[in-house]
Amino acid sequence: MINDSQYIRVGEIYREHGVKGVCKFYCYSSMKKNLRSGESYVLQRIDGEVREVQINHMSASPRFFLVHFDIFNTPESIVLYRKATLWLPKTRLKREKGEFFDDEFIGLYLKTTAGETVGIIKEVIYNPLRQMIVSVTSGLKKNRQSEIMIPYVRDWFVSIDLEKKEITINLPDGLYSKES
Repeated sequence: MINDSQYIRVGEIYREHGVKGVCKFYCYSSMKKNLRSGESYVLQRIDGEVREVQINHMSASPRFFLVHFDIFNTPESIVLYRKATLWLPKTRLKREKGEFFDDEFIGLYLKTTAGETVGIIKEVIYNPLRQMIVSVTSGLKKNRQSEIMIPYVRDWFVSIDLEKKEITINLPDGLYSKES
């Protein structure tokens, strides 16, 4: 099993593409700087099997990358790796100042600009349109828990403070109410 404290998710294999062992790959970051040919990564299948892989070559498409990993030679060899997650050791991570990664959001408190706690971020989800959705366990009020999904809209996220473990958001009216 991959240790989240030592690795970060780079993306996932969507499906096979063509006949030479190339796959469609969704990168979790719009920046491909952490997805490089010749680099070694760890690939984890959905059944938990972990394998070290290397990217032989890749090319960008509008919505995904076409990637050839060293372990694939045919489309059939990719089938078992659909939805497999690609991990990069955090020691080799390249990031710009002020850049955050999805895994760093997990466990942060989500608060409104008025100071009200909405909940705790449980996970970050991507839909096929590559929009990030923040899954929040709410119900810190009224002793009940529920889950709400908040799409990531840059204008709604006012500040992110990893040291305080909180994100301040300015949600539009109707998306969240105190009674939730």
